[in-house]
Amino acid sequence: MIYATSFEANALSVINVATGEIIQSITTGAHPDSLILSRDGTKAWVMNRTSNSVSAIDLVTYQHVADIPLEKYDGTGTSNKPGAWVMALSPDEKILLIPGMVRGDIVRINTITHQKESYPASDARGTISAMRFRPENGDVIFADSQGISRISVGDQQASIMTQWCSRSVYSVEGISPDGQYLALVSYGLQGYVILLNINAGQIIGVYPASYVNHLRFSADGRKIFVMAEERVDPTGQDALA
Repeated sequence: MIYATSFEANALSVINVATGEIIQSITTGAHPDSLILSRDGTKAWVMNRTSNSVSAIDLVTYQHVADIPLEKYDGTGTSNKPGAWVMALSPDEKILLIPGMVRGDIVRINTITHQKESYPASDARGTISAMRFRPENGDVIFADSQGISRISVGDQQASIMTQWCSRSVYSVEGISPDGQYLALVSYGLQGYVILLNINAGQIIGVYPASYVNHLRFSADGRKIFVMAEERVDPTGQDALA
């Protein structure tokens, strides 16, 4: 199955890969954007831009379970962020983190109760462009307008790991599943995909790519796939380490 958000229809579409048919359309909030799936494929959480909420979806029964409001949205703030909205699911899948649409503060959601919980590290320093839990210890890695930060699972406070010198010509597109690598993209015809080792704060790979869009790491974190104007071969991280 393929799951796709339908922005105008306010729905999550379930598509049969073999036939290309939409077999189910599940109601979400207003203008659904990004989504994240549980590892077993039985649950989905969908970020809704206009209603500024998260919809919890049961993919076994194809039922809309709950809508969890984030911040009160007044039409201003970070809602004009390009690209899909960022979400991060904890290794045990009990916690969902997502930046709100107004100030971009990180909202913590209990996926069992569908309720928001207090989060000491909620204050962000600008639009968050990538966020990921580290599976080995539950720490959170995120990139915002100032740099790359880590939220410790112990005190749940954010600390900067790497600050940007200048990021005006780059966009952060993703963090690897293990939280060890960050991918940036430079804009324009003579663009590049840049791979950064987060712990070391060092660039470990630069790959030519024009007008990159929709960069994704593979599930095992060993490859990067991109949509670009000019073809770019997937990149193996083993060769970069």
